Amino acid sequence: MKLNEVYPDKDQIDAVRRAMRTYTRIEPYLNPCSHGHGIAMVIGAIRLGWRTHDRIVNGICSMGSDVYREEVEQTLHTFTGNDPEQHCWFRDAAGTYHLLH
Repeated sequence: MKLNEVYPDKDQIDAVRRAMRTYTRIEPYLNPCSHGHGIAMVIGAIRLGWRTHDRIVNGICSMGSDVYREEVEQTLHTFTGNDPEQHCWFRDAAGTYHLLH
């Protein structure tokens, strides 16, 4: 595995940071008990093409955000599944993540 397959490049990091800034602007209007911040980061990562567990977790954690690895992994696990009422993404048999919505 090449290093850039697991860790994002500068343009990808900048894109996720822009998404996080957008999220920060709307955060006050969201349910304070939600996992919104983590979900937004994982969705942004998947949309950027970071589709494996390591790529998503390492990519988000390498941005210097205040999110801990365990929190990213927990969010990824909690919202993985095939029910759009409960989940945001699913993982196929090859271990690749895809958005449900």
